[in-house]
Amino acid sequence: MVVQSFTQWSLVICPRCGENFFFEYWLVVDIAEHPELADKIRNGTLRHAKCKHCGQIVRDPDIPLLLYWPGGKQPSLYVPGSWTSDQLNAQQREKVLSRFRRLIANNRKLDWHTLQPEILPYDVLPNALDELKTLWLQRPR
Repeated sequence: MVVQSFTQWSLVICPRCGENFFFEYWLVVDIAEHPELADKIRNGTLRHAKCKHCGQIVRDPDIPLLLYWPGGKQPSLYVPGSWTSDQLNAQQREKVLSRFRRLIANNRKLDWHTLQPEILPYDVLPNALDELKTLWLQRPR
């Protein structure tokens, strides 16, 4: 089985104590691989980091996210950063998609050359997750 989800590390500055700490965040989530992350997406905590020094919760919705549900006709959803420019969002989207395409290149069931995810704003994602999953799972394969 090819692992299709991946994370990245970011340096975070705590707004309460001012200390720096590293936070591992998800860039691509394959829901079949990590169904436990669906709850974090639903309750809006997927992008929350806890300061290692003072315990403050730091929320960063400015990190892009690609959600992937294998098996659907259009199995992916891209959530751009909330505060970045359109130009930077386009660059980040292409970078994430390029890396994801390389991961799934050997999966002959996917037309990875034309993978173009639907785009959804981060603040809408938690409320839309169940509805989107239901729609995607019902699509013809």
